[in-house]
Amino acid sequence: MPHVQVPHLRFPLQLVSHATTVQLAVVEQDTDEELWSNIEVILNFNKGMRPEKPEFGISDPTFDHPTVDEDLLHNELREQEPRINLVTEAAINTVNELVQSITIQEEDQGA
Repeated sequence: MPHVQVPHLRFPLQLVSHATTVQLAVVEQDTDEELWSNIEVILNFNKGMRPEKPEFGISDPTFDHPTVDEDLLHNELREQEPRINLVTEAAINTVNELVQSITIQEEDQGA
């Protein structure tokens, strides 16, 4: 494992075993890996879940709309992680119309 200059905890939390020690896995600050880790953390919290920072996370879409509001999701991610440049795409599952998936990917810089 290369030496990390400015470590941030990897999400989801992982343990890394070395010869005689076990440590939490880390990622280097300002890397794509750290950015995607931050996005995953944001997506795993609904607003209000963290008492110390109630505005953190995304709005809970469970009962608000029949489908996920892509624009709202994109804006909430950008508010909390301004370094992201993402494209979101929603799709209804063809087998079960109650299931909706969201694809999040980096925006093509050449476009």
